[in-house]
This record gives sequence, C-alpha cells and structure tokens, in this order.
Amino acid sequence: MRTTLLTYAIRSACSMLCFIVLNVGGDGGELSAQGLCACPPGGSETTINDSLCIDGVWYPVSIIYCHVPYSPPSTTAPCSAAGAVDAFTTIRRVCATGIPLPADNYKVLKALFCLFDPLGRDKLNQLSSIPYCDEAPYVYCWVIAMPRCVQRAGPCLSTCAFGGECCIKQWRLCKNRPDGKVIVSLADNCSTTANCNPVCAEVDCDFIPGSCPTCP
Repeated sequence: MRTTLLTYAIRSACSMLCFIVLNVGGDGGELSAQGLCACPPGGSETTINDSLCIDGVWYPVSIIYCHVPYSPPSTTAPCSAAGAVDAFTTIRRVCATGIPLPADNYKVLKALFCLFDPLGRDKLNQLSSIPYCDEAPYVYCWVIAMPRCVQRAGPCLSTCAFGGECCIKQWRLCKNRPDGKVIVSLADNCSTTANCNPVCAEVDCDFIPGSCPTCP
C-alpha cells in the first residue's frame, strides 16, 4: 500500500510540475521551434571556460549557454504552458581554445551534456536540489535544450544559423531511500523534427542523465 501511495504521489507531482508542451509560434513565455535553442525569457548567454572529456582526452573549451533556475517552479517557462519546471538549460555553442575539437559532432555534444548533467559533472550544482522520492516536492524537473542541427565555424560547434532545430527534453529526478540512488525518467520529449538545412549536420539526441563515462 505504501509503495502504491508513493508511486501515485510522484506521478501526481510530475503531472503538475513536469508536463511540457511545445508551442510553435507562441508568445510570452513560449518559444517557437526556430527560437527553441535561444535563451529562455529571463535568461542571458553566459560564457565559461572549462574542459570536455572526449575518448579520455581533455579538450580546453569556451562554452556559451543559458541557465534559468525557477523558485518556486515556473509555469511560464518555455515549454511549460501546462505545468512548472525547476530549471531550464540551453547549450548554444562550444569553441576549442587549445586542441581542436574532434570531428564527431555527437561526441562533442555528449561531452557538453555530461558537463551540465546533474548526475555527471554537475557544472550547475543541481544535484543538491534533487529531493527524496517520498518527500515533497517529490521530484526535480530539469529541461535541457541542445542543438539538433549544428554547424562548424573555425574552432566552434554551434546551433545551425539556418533553422535552429533543437532537442528539448525534460527529466524528472528523485533520490531513492535509503541508498540515495537517483531515479531518472523522461517526463517529455519536445524535440523539433523538421529536417536540418543542408548546410548543417544533424546529431542524435539520445543523451540520458547518469550515462556519462568516467574520465581520467
């Protein structure tokens, strides 16, 4: 009975806090498909210097991203017209500042995802915000937007300038008791599906929190 009630509580919380819809051509807090990989309202581009681990090699990079935490969870955040989210992260561009980035776009974006992943390198310190599954608010709901269509320019890999098709997924995370293991599930997949412009390359969007490799 307790397990049933706990499962219902988690599902109820996520039905209110984690539902995402993609509103094409919307306004206000909504984003169009073309603008989905842009910064959400209230956010601005941030540039950081860090390193990405790809195939066991560390690449010094400069990264442009946006991150907006919401407290309390927001019902006006992009892609949350029917619910609320705890944080929205958009990855915009990465540039090599030393060793050139590998030619494999997927591996570069995977490393970027792992840098921000709360269960990876947790660059944004989100892990500490993840609650236990049996305590309110029951889940932490994270939206991450990454370019699905990308282009190269010099040492940089970025969102395609000719139709910014985007991967956008919301993940629900909570800690199991008593071991503290984080349970991860996909709340919604709102990725755009239009074909990439021929001048840009398409990248798969199968990144999952907690699936990052260990680097030396």
